[in-house]
Amino acid sequence: MAVSSTQVQFDSLFGLFTYLAIVVSIIVFSLLIYFMIKYRDRPSSRQPDDTPILGRIPPSRGHARTVVLTVSLSTIILVALIIGSFGAIDNILSPPAPSQVCAGCSVLVTGHQFYWNFAYPNGHSDNLVLRVPLGNSIRLNVTSADVFHDFGIIRLDIKTDAIPGRTNVMWFTTYQQGNFTIQCFELCGTGHAAMKGILNVVNETTFQQWYTHTKVTCAPISLAVNQTSQCSVSVSDSSPNGMGLTPKGNVTFSTPAPGYFNAPRCTLVPNSSTGSASCSVLYTPTAVGTGSAEIKAVYGGDPTQSDSSGSTAILVS
Repeated sequence: MAVSSTQVQFDSLFGLFTYLAIVVSIIVFSLLIYFMIKYRDRPSSRQPDDTPILGRIPPSRGHARTVVLTVSLSTIILVALIIGSFGAIDNILSPPAPSQVCAGCSVLVTGHQFYWNFAYPNGHSDNLVLRVPLGNSIRLNVTSADVFHDFGIIRLDIKTDAIPGRTNVMWFTTYQQGNFTIQCFELCGTGHAAMKGILNVVNETTFQQWYTHTKVTCAPISLAVNQTSQCSVSVSDSSPNGMGLTPKGNVTFSTPAPGYFNAPRCTLVPNSSTGSASCSVLYTPTAVGTGSAEIKAVYGGDPTQSDSSGSTAILVS
């Protein structure tokens, strides 16, 4: 079963070339065997009248219909191959507009020495996993921050150059869940061989839940005015298929209500258990006349990112 629309496209084109090559081979080898048998050397054989003889110009031979037949068959074959090739190219180079793809299905891919960065429209960034929903058209805007790279996804049969100062657009539709290897196909330095990533295809519900928000614990639930208490954030690995990655990075706190934190952010510290990390800050509500302030936390980043040092906002309201 094909895993993406690009694989279907290239498999169809490969099949067209293969079937035509088989047909031509059958015709050529059949005629070759036929002529070998028909015109094989016999005791009674004699030299043809138009055999080249030194000092004598041989008479002309051949028929116009042979030329017409040969040229016609060649033209039919070439036209079929040209139409198939240009059809595939036109499909690959005609990506859907950003407004035509789902939320989170348009991703900026930036090549660095020696890793890929995937930036989503909601501000989330990841240096390891590109997560996409099953059955949706995915639009990737590929560029580079330093040298020439070549972004390719193995098994999806698709790749494009990552060039500094230029953005190349590639797209595909996923047909199968699972993890697929992302690889750089352009020699970009000593770490080129290790410049890999993971394309993680999940069902649409899982993707939208992850993309919209992943809830974490932030205690206590409510605080009295001017009472300082600890607000703890615990992030667990919620990666599909149990990738077992440990969250890493900074958590930034903010609140629309009157109140303040003793520090604007804290750094996630891995817990003893695999795939989880936590940190905390002190929060003091200063709302007058309300008596308490409710605290809610939403982790808008990726709880599976294991190599990102970016900040993730925690909204406290």
